[in-house]
Amino acid sequence: MPKIMLHNSQARRALARGVFRLAAAVEPTLGPKGMNAMIDRPIGTPIVTRDGVSIASMLKGGAPPADRMFVVQFGASPPFPDDPEKGRACVVWNQWRLVLGTELYDVRADRSQSHDVAADHPDVVAKMRAHYDKWWAALEPRLHDFVTLSLGAPQQNLVELTSSDWQDIYADNSNHIRNAAGGPRGGPWNVNVERAGQYEITMRRWPFDSDATLDGNVTPPGKALPIRLAKLKIAGVEQELKTAPGDREAVFHLDLPAGRTQLHAWFQDAKGGDLCGAYFVRVLRR
Repeated sequence: MPKIMLHNSQARRALARGVFRLAAAVEPTLGPKGMNAMIDRPIGTPIVTRDGVSIASMLKGGAPPADRMFVVQFGASPPFPDDPEKGRACVVWNQWRLVLGTELYDVRADRSQSHDVAADHPDVVAKMRAHYDKWWAALEPRLHDFVTLSLGAPQQNLVELTSSDWQDIYADNSNHIRNAAGGPRGGPWNVNVERAGQYEITMRRWPFDSDATLDGNVTPPGKALPIRLAKLKIAGVEQELKTAPGDREAVFHLDLPAGRTQLHAWFQDAKGGDLCGAYFVRVLRR
């Protein structure tokens, strides 16, 4: 897909159009008369919610909402579990910060959060824990309702997937890719095939703007692998393609039904040993 480079006033106008488009999307949910938000789910009816707090008074120069309490849940990254873990969070309420469910800090009196005052304010700890427990109970059943990446949508037919969106596998920067991080198979992408039809799926070890071959290397050098086979699993179908020295990519053509599924792509050596995931994949509906 070609890239359009804009400069000066053209770039500013393009940025403004993006801001206005985003604002138009969220505007109906703002303010005391905001509409409900609908969250789609893989199975069952969508979730209709309106659990936010109006900030209309602040936008008009008034005081912030009284007694606002919210949760900052720590994400999953090594060496922590793949899934978000209950309790690995910070609850924020006025000057109070409840960390990991046990440590309490008063940021007005202790900006560096050096002194745990949980023992001095058990009522505050109890109220903030109760808020977190209620929040977690609503979240926990949906922990594995992964947000999908759309494939084959008419608005954006050509889609490029990267390893940063693998499920449960951490490989999101150039050092990871150069050193073939992510294990011998990488991880799957959670995708939604918007339209049934014939699809072209192109797998690469290196970025699409690189001339590096599947079994070659880049600058600065990384880990070269003896890739000789590409493996693809999607929508209950598994296919493989042999590759030759000097190939830059492996291209599959297959029919896909519409619906949510996982796309998993990885490379093997000549003996069938798994080497690494396909860090870059392009999907195009023909």
